[in-house]
Amino acid sequence: MTLLYRAIFRVDFDQCFELADKPGTIIQTILDQSKDYWEIVGPTNNHYQINAARKLAAARNRSAENFAVDTNAISGNFEMDEGVPLDSFIGGPYLNVCNDALSAIVERFGIKNINRIGVRLFMTGGVVTDSVQNRKKVAARFKELAVPGDITANVADVALVLVGGFDHDTEFRLHCGPGADTDVAQFLQQPIAERTENTMHHKFSADIDIYQQKINFKGTNLLKWIKAKEPYIKDLLAMADKSAGGSGDNA
Repeated sequence: MTLLYRAIFRVDFDQCFELADKPGTIIQTILDQSKDYWEIVGPTNNHYQINAARKLAAARNRSAENFAVDTNAISGNFEMDEGVPLDSFIGGPYLNVCNDALSAIVERFGIKNINRIGVRLFMTGGVVTDSVQNRKKVAARFKELAVPGDITANVADVALVLVGGFDHDTEFRLHCGPGADTDVAQFLQQPIAERTENTMHHKFSADIDIYQQKINFKGTNLLKWIKAKEPYIKDLLAMADKSAGGSGDNA
């Protein structure tokens, strides 16, 4: 089983100075689409940015979410301490609210051509009974591949970085390695109050960046774009699982 702890999306376009001229329109558009989802909507220290934020505290987890509009980009950040399945995130309220607001802003301000659209996912997967031993085994295999035999080096950490592409000019960068207790804490901007067994004994961790450049946004939206990339994301998770000695079935 794989779990998502943090997701970042970003849609870049040419400078649209009308966004700077009409902050009230942006705020009202976000509020109209949010169905009272956000706790705070307003300007930030950057006078040309409008930010919507939501932060919930509960007995076992805490989520931190935001949606930001700049003059040349719309972005968002989602965090969950204990992780959620990928399909729960894609079908969840956060992404739907962000999608509706982004689509409304794009239409209202006449934004057509997207310079870059991408999503970055911080995930873990698989379960091992002894994460320390698993890490040692994978480190030894990686060291054989990466460190020449005539060099005596103490490898404290290992990672695999793959850069490439899929169909339809979809590009990716995968940074993965064997799981460690500290990985989830590094993913999140805020300290973790507590962890589950899954986070403490995951087989691999994966930092996935998947994106497209120079696309026409007409006829699509953020949610459709991410759903279309779900098979690619699962392929990358399978790569991460295999790199940590798994079968690739935990994606």
